[in-house]
Amino acid sequence: MFCCWSSSAAQLSHKDQDRSFVARSRASQWYRVRNSEAIEWQYERVLIKGFSQIATFTARDVEVRVDAVELKDTATATRAIGLVIALRETDENPRENRSFVDYDEIDRLLQGLTAIGRVNESVTKLAGFEARYRTVGDLEFLVFRQSRSGIAASVTSGICERVTAPLTLDDLDRLKQTSWKQKHDWTRSNDQLPIAWLVA
Repeated sequence: MFCCWSSSAAQLSHKDQDRSFVARSRASQWYRVRNSEAIEWQYERVLIKGFSQIATFTARDVEVRVDAVELKDTATATRAIGLVIALRETDENPRENRSFVDYDEIDRLLQGLTAIGRVNESVTKLAGFEARYRTVGDLEFLVFRQSRSGIAASVTSGICERVTAPLTLDDLDRLKQTSWKQKHDWTRSNDQLPIAWLVA
């Protein structure tokens, strides 16, 4: 699966990856196949992937990287573009997870990050709070109150072997601005996908 890739997933056969997806689909009946996944799951096809790293920073012991990605199926000329947000631990046995955000999901991601970034102690009379936003590609952002050092944030990628990077609110804003800029660049160059969810 391209939308949520971990180092252990690289060892799975195509059939094992399909079983994993079927199990997930049964558990989540609302799940829909996304642009990137519809291309990535093709068999006996020549697939081309282009990518550019557009941002990277280290949050404690986790490297956070944002890539702009394009997928093409040469047999049908179908195409998907979007962002990959990768989290990689920097210790001796690092784990890595990557989450894909399709082009048509970026606006919702920006709205979600803006909303949780504005949350503060005024939202509740209780001692603690948290605000959460999760994408379809299993990328989860969290803003919460720390007991001693004010408001903090985190980003997590994956389903099973999840990787989490602790963030500051400035880091969260950096991810939002990076995503907005790439979406804006695609729109300005007329390189975005048409309205149809997959274009042949």
